[in-house]
Amino acid sequence: MGDLIVRQFIFVYGTLKRGQILHHRLNQKPLFKTTINGFDLYTHPNIWYPALTKGSRSIIGEVYEITPLKLKEMDEVEGVSTGLYRREIVQITHPKTYAKMDVYVYLKEDVKGWFLVNKSIVEWPLTPAFS
Repeated sequence: MGDLIVRQFIFVYGTLKRGQILHHRLNQKPLFKTTINGFDLYTHPNIWYPALTKGSRSIIGEVYEITPLKLKEMDEVEGVSTGLYRREIVQITHPKTYAKMDVYVYLKEDVKGWFLVNKSIVEWPLTPAFS
């Protein structure tokens, strides 16, 4: 019997998104854009990247298929071994097929001194809201 191939996916919401400063680390097109629910996005005036925590808002991001080797690289980029972020699996719904999918997402534990983006639906980078 052959080995079972498990596909792995990652949801990115900040600097790894297409057009952002660390996208070259993924070096591919996203499979699709989607929203994850039940999270909050934070920014910090002295830090150039956002932070995601469990919460109550909807966060817009991109989904990529990744290899186990690329997942290890993303762990390094996100500082998992130093405790900067932790990797967790969340379930999303594919926007076209409505199939349930497990994706990896990187969450920050300590957001003391960070500012909550107080919108119900959030997409980074933030753009000024004019009313």
